[in-house]
Amino acid sequence: MSGLPWPAMALPLLPLLTLFAVSAADAAVPVDVGRPMPPGTPVALVVESPGLARAAHQALFDALEAEGLDAWTVTLPSPDPAELADARAALPPDLVLVGHGIGGAWAAASAAAAPPRALVLLGAPLAPPASALLDDLHARPVPAGGLDLAALTEARWRDRRVLALLLGTPLPSLGRIDAAWLQALADWTAPVDLRALPCPLYVGMGDLDELGQPEAIRPWLPADARVVRFGRLRMDPTAFDHAALLASPRSTRAAARWLAATVAEQR
Repeated sequence: MSGLPWPAMALPLLPLLTLFAVSAADAAVPVDVGRPMPPGTPVALVVESPGLARAAHQALFDALEAEGLDAWTVTLPSPDPAELADARAALPPDLVLVGHGIGGAWAAASAAAAPPRALVLLGAPLAPPASALLDDLHARPVPAGGLDLAALTEARWRDRRVLALLLGTPLPSLGRIDAAWLQALADWTAPVDLRALPCPLYVGMGDLDELGQPEAIRPWLPADARVVRFGRLRMDPTAFDHAALLASPRSTRAAARWLAATVAEQR
């Protein structure tokens, strides 16, 4: 599997790469999730977060398409950076990258190695987060088929669904996360440093985001990044947790509008 060269700053995010080889049938294949677009329409590749179902990203797909961008998505079967590199290579080279949460962290590392036309991140941790969510997942035994996040409960909280407490409500559509992904997150030690990123960057953060904590993201951003913090401090009618950043039309449309305007300026 061919891959892009990865700089030293991105390598700590993606440890033990030789353990994550997958078969060709499991390779990351980009999927067109929107309507047919005219040739030459800018392609926006959404990197899905491990553990979230594709349907969880629908508001983001819709916002990108509404702004005239050709929305594609990819599910990464493993943390191996070559997976995303190969997915990018299958699409036009002037694509833009979009990601939320852990998918956004992987998109950021890919952009640091090979800058896309532009990069959009929503609630993407750029440094290993001190997260109750990840602590809880790391403490659980992982079945061969992966952890079913939709079924997780916790006796300490009267068997309530764990992710509703840690991610926010309403919960996005959940799937499974496997041991390789959990191990990669456990072994993540160094930040993804975007301070020298040469392409335009949009970063959306939530005031109550437990995973993509704003204070841990800002130090690794370039001075010219467009940073928007959603929530009550921005006079939004509601607070924004990790789930809301992906599900709310307010945050997804704002990111898509910025991206469409940025691409138009580049033409």
